[in-house]
Amino acid sequence: MTQDFAMEMEGRITSMGNAYDDFAKAEGIPARVFDIVCVLWENPAGISQKAIAAQTWLPKQTVSAKVLALIEEGTAELGKNPADGRSSLVSLTAEGRRRFQPVMDRLARCEQAATQALTRQERELLLSATARWTQAFNDAAAAQHRSAQQG
Repeated sequence: MTQDFAMEMEGRITSMGNAYDDFAKAEGIPARVFDIVCVLWENPAGISQKAIAAQTWLPKQTVSAKVLALIEEGTAELGKNPADGRSSLVSLTAEGRRRFQPVMDRLARCEQAATQALTRQERELLLSATARWTQAFNDAAAAQHRSAQQG
């Protein structure tokens, strides 16, 4: 039962990711570039490539290559981090915001329609159940890693 549930859960998570990948493809944007654009969209003041990698689960090398491509096409730029003046932050340029505004508007409408398809109770249950499952998984994974290091 537990193994079946885990496989079903993994399938559902994959399906959700595939929905976003399919959306990106229909917009003519490679899926991994779209992942990065979404993070940049939500961080207009800029974000480090390390943070982008963490949020998208993409390897740092992939993030670096995709960010470079966005910079070369003029839709993203690197700027100094005002917090330390040394590290760089990636952000969308004005051209990038113009280019991706219609896409992000369509994405927001899709997410809104999907959200509205659920009742308030279903939305609350979805959020609380996935948060609880994720925490339990992370706790179990940490315990497994500690056990493996000790044994």
